[in-house]
Amino acid sequence: MFRQANAQEVIHARAGQVVAANTAAKTLTLKVADGSTVVFHDVATPEPAMSFDKDLRDKTTAAAAFHDVGAYVVVFYFGFGEPTAVAVESMGATPPKRTAGSVTSFDRHQHLLTLNTESMGSQKVVVSDDTILDTPEGVVKASNFHPGKGQHLRCFAKPDSQNALFVAIN
Repeated sequence: MFRQANAQEVIHARAGQVVAANTAAKTLTLKVADGSTVVFHDVATPEPAMSFDKDLRDKTTAAAAFHDVGAYVVVFYFGFGEPTAVAVESMGATPPKRTAGSVTSFDRHQHLLTLNTESMGSQKVVVSDDTILDTPEGVVKASNFHPGKGQHLRCFAKPDSQNALFVAIN
């Protein structure tokens, strides 16, 4: 006798500024770093099975309950053609500092990521347990983050801080 395995949706994350929240259409529109917009649809009820860390999810707001237009956020979602938002975490009202570059080193013990950027040279970024890390396998904890030398990443941090709020492969 065979049991059918239920697939789980893999959760990814995208950072940007909320430019629209339409409760009637159940959508959230995010302006991302390259200036384009991404429209996220609200998660279905009942929710599909998801691979979303419980501790991380507990720190977020349900996508359907988030309506703060103008806020800088990280949207947790699944799907790529028409992405479905699951949750939102605010990065605040102030634009985050953005850094993009290729990895020159990653010290796992000190949680220190060094990027070579085109405009600012070598930049150091601190990755903590609170940093949201999006990889091809989905959102991962800091202990499961292993960037390769030369890998191109984009990071968002609070202004005047090296502490990363969000890191993703570019």
